[in-house]
Amino acid sequence: MSKYFINLASYHLPVNKDSSAPLTACSASDCNNKGLCLGTKNSFVCACQLGYTGPRCDTTPFNLCDPRDCNSNGLCLGTKNKFTCACYLGYSGDHCETISGTVCESSDCNSAGFCIGTKKQFSCVCNPGYIGDRCQTRVGIIPGFEGAICESKDCSGNGICLGSKLIPVCVCTPGFLGLRCELEPLCNSLLHCSGNGICLGTVKSYSCICNLGWTGVTCAASNLLG
Repeated sequence: MSKYFINLASYHLPVNKDSSAPLTACSASDCNNKGLCLGTKNSFVCACQLGYTGPRCDTTPFNLCDPRDCNSNGLCLGTKNKFTCACYLGYSGDHCETISGTVCESSDCNSAGFCIGTKKQFSCVCNPGYIGDRCQTRVGIIPGFEGAICESKDCSGNGICLGSKLIPVCVCTPGFLGLRCELEPLCNSLLHCSGNGICLGTVKSYSCICNLGWTGVTCAASNLLG
């Protein structure tokens, strides 16, 4: 009986061409729910999520760094052993340990907003009812009408808006990006394709490419015996 090999993700999997035994598609649980499973229960490979490796995604070879490695003054990119800090405005240094100048205060925004940055370079997030580079202008508000104060819809409905309609500042809902939170998060293969396929698109508009043995819009139906 001859055996054939399929080269899949750098693994060579033996395939019994003449076998009539029923095939059962593998699932995410075969990869410890840490990756996508491609193949059948008897012959599969795992496409692991970031931070996991091993035949069944059961190993975490690297400990990812966190903001504390950058003194909580920036974003940390990389692992505990090798990382880079993307410092927040007003901080510098390999670990964001240095204050680049004197940190600004609310008084730099006329005590009508929150100040981000240093005395030499800063921006103001104005309180509701104030506008301007330094929150120096008071906006008249008619009772019961929001007037010039921005709203959630000014952030595409995907975040909280601070400031005014003239100068809106959006704090996006986790997963959304962009100045107006207009960029949708990418879909998740485990959540949107039942862990049985690869998801392409965003959470609002996506399609699933199902693994062998699975079918349906969300790859939830098995078309193999077993």
